[in-house]
Amino acid sequence: MDNRYTLIDAEDRRFGPANEETLRKWFHEGRIANEDRILDTVAKREGGLHEFFDLGAWEHAADIGEFLSGRVRVVVGDITKQRVDAIVNAANSELLGGGGVDGAIHAAGGSAILDECKRIRQTTHCRGLSVGEAVITSAGNLSAMHVIHTVGPIKSQNEDKSHLLRACYSNSIALAAENKCETLAFPAISTGVFGYPRDEAARIASDAIAKALSEFGNVKEVRLVFFSIDDARVFLSNAEWPDLEPRAG
Repeated sequence: MDNRYTLIDAEDRRFGPANEETLRKWFHEGRIANEDRILDTVAKREGGLHEFFDLGAWEHAADIGEFLSGRVRVVVGDITKQRVDAIVNAANSELLGGGGVDGAIHAAGGSAILDECKRIRQTTHCRGLSVGEAVITSAGNLSAMHVIHTVGPIKSQNEDKSHLLRACYSNSIALAAENKCETLAFPAISTGVFGYPRDEAARIASDAIAKALSEFGNVKEVRLVFFSIDDARVFLSNAEWPDLEPRAG
């Protein structure tokens, strides 16, 4: 790509030359900000970063980290648009849709997902889905083939529920493996209205995912999809990846 751009920061320091791909990488890494200026040496034009590039598109198409030999990817984007075998839904126990990720998945996937959830409620889970458990449905109109529904715990000041949050990840990966899903995408479970601190959730999730992947070798990729770069950076700063070898067998 053409190295036509020079970055000018708030202190009037200049960095470059650079191409768009490099600038986007710096933006994802937090090394440049919206208020920084760009000099286009070809067009002979200077202006704000936002005047040259669609920063909204940049923010929601970021692949910003890989772990466990590429089996875990951290991205920023829309989970409903992930092209994977299964996406994980942060569901409620009623399995009837809701707000946030749950609502977005049902809206994008269409009525087929809700119809299957209702059948699950009428048969195997008449009292609803327990916290930490996972069930699987088709994905309706989504690019994925399946949706795995799991219920995250609500953060409590008086009770340690980390084992339940851990179970959401491990049970979802186990269910994916059982259904021959090689790739799956997770949202950040329980970090929204359920109140789990993002740093604590990152440590729990990373450990649970690593241990599950060491057990289920047929799951090739777990994609952690965050809505914002800030959420992804908090995860990256707090995730703890144990050095585990896959089980033989």
